[in-house]
Amino acid sequence: MKTCAYCGRENDDAVNNCRECGTEFITVESAPPSFVRSYGLRVLVAVSGPLAAFWSIGLAVDLTLGFDPSPFALAVGCLGLVWGSLFLAVRQWPSFLSLEHGPAPRTLLRFFVICLLGCYCAFALLIFILGLSAVWLTRSRNTEFYILVSLAALWLPIWLAPPAASLATWLRFRPTSVHAHDTAAS
Repeated sequence: MKTCAYCGRENDDAVNNCRECGTEFITVESAPPSFVRSYGLRVLVAVSGPLAAFWSIGLAVDLTLGFDPSPFALAVGCLGLVWGSLFLAVRQWPSFLSLEHGPAPRTLLRFFVICLLGCYCAFALLIFILGLSAVWLTRSRNTEFYILVSLAALWLPIWLAPPAASLATWLRFRPTSVHAHDTAAS
């Protein structure tokens, strides 16, 4: 019998993945970690994080200062952030977004998609409530504010959800140290 290092379930010797959580059983002759496990979440955050910053900064400047920032300056800054983030991702920094071993890619993808949808809905609701609160506090009767809030609630979560879902996926499947497992069991 094989015992899963992640969830502790007893599995038959013939299986390659845990039947409870999907964690892959690593053998001595196992292949090195896949690109998806090593770089997938990191690259996703490296691309979507700066894009989220691009839209968030542009919207914040527009709402607080009352003018649209230069799209060229924002685009150049965003591209610089994306390329810098991708460089760090390929150099394996930060190391915390890497899943060297763990569940099967299908399990990772399923959990990521569920987190992505949940994060999108949560961010959309939060942005919508905050936007309506801001409109209510300004006591404006201008319908453009309501349109802006609706568009922000639909558009911004598209860029905010992938980094949040990546982090949630990593937190769910990150390697746990033996010492932390022993401490929790006591």
